[in-house]
Amino acid sequence: MASPIQSKARLRTQTGCLKCRKRRKKCDEVKPQCKGCIRNGLE
Repeated sequence: MASPIQSKARLRTQTGCLKCRKRRKKCDEVKPQCKGCIRNGLE
């Protein structure tokens, strides 16, 4: 009998900052501001 295929672990988190999630951009989740928000002057 063949062994079941193991699913890959999800590498991305679901907890990016609200601005990145709204803009659908990758978030590095650094606190208090992620690099994307600092670059774009958000939050």
